[in-house]
Amino acid sequence: MKIFRMEAKKLSLRLVIVFAAAALVSGIFLLASGLPRSIRNGEDWPPMRGTAESGITIDESREYPAAEIDEISIQLRFEDAVITPISGDVVTVRYHGTANTERKTEEVFFTELSGGVLTMESQWGNIPVQNSRITLELGIPSGTLDKLTLDGSSGKYSVSGLNLDSLDINGSSGNILVQDISAGSAVVKLSSGSITAEGWRVGSGEIKAVSGNLDLKSFSSGDVLELSVSSGSINGEDIAASKISGRVVSGRIRLKGVSGNLSMKSSSGSINVEFRNPGDEIYLKASSGQLSVGFPRGTVFRLNADASSGNISSDFAVTVAGSMKKNHLEGMVGNAGSGENRSVELSSSSGNITIKELGSE
Repeated sequence: MKIFRMEAKKLSLRLVIVFAAAALVSGIFLLASGLPRSIRNGEDWPPMRGTAESGITIDESREYPAAEIDEISIQLRFEDAVITPISGDVVTVRYHGTANTERKTEEVFFTELSGGVLTMESQWGNIPVQNSRITLELGIPSGTLDKLTLDGSSGKYSVSGLNLDSLDINGSSGNILVQDISAGSAVVKLSSGSITAEGWRVGSGEIKAVSGNLDLKSFSSGDVLELSVSSGSINGEDIAASKISGRVVSGRIRLKGVSGNLSMKSSSGSINVEFRNPGDEIYLKASSGQLSVGFPRGTVFRLNADASSGNISSDFAVTVAGSMKKNHLEGMVGNAGSGENRSVELSSSSGNITIKELGSE
């Protein structure tokens, strides 16, 4: 029993020593933390990352022989980009602006010309950047490029006056302006922001905004033009294509001076279309909203219009096929012999359908 009591005392003593040591360490830590920042290991404590006022000014200019470039590939993080045509025989690059960051100037912008491809990439990594105002200005002699690709996270992009085989622009947030271009194919996509396309002459085109508006003017496509907006509107004037296909989930569609086949859908919003030269296949569907479509005087077509909850009115005389109903109109407009191959299908789940004769008093 005596031996047992001695071992118990030793164990108790060891536990007391352990708890005392732990308390001492904790006290030292609390004391050190409470001391002025400047005397803790010679630096601020606790660290205050990302609050220091530091910044850089960038202004870099480079030139590359245009004859050696077939393709330009650009990857940006938050910078704006302005791409324009220039005279001469060199591609000019200027990367300039200011940013609040700890990054060094020489580490943030990379360019390389290899195998006919000029690559430009901003390399900010994970270092925080605040209050940035940086722009990439790119001057391209006419006829230099086969392909231009621009990928960016956040910024405003302006591209104008290019003649090339392929154009591909992708952005996460910001606004995009593409005007006066000629291309075999052109794709512009943006997650959040508006896209403006003016003066396009393309083989095929695709323009998509998840959240924002599409504004088109003086647009010509020899093949298919695809338009898509999840939350926003599609507005267009003087639009011509072999086939125009578009969809808006939440927003309106307004097109004027349309030429070609057309298929447009709006899940929540109105549709207003005026044709200059309608194709043989017209399909318009407004799930929730008014639907208005205008054709030039004398247009001949087969009509199938259905308004589930609304009225149908037409400036054109319609030769009705079958029985007449308040919410459904089916028949022939004009002389069947001259336009019986043109089909016009209109559908509105909740709203009126109006068919206008353009040019009439």
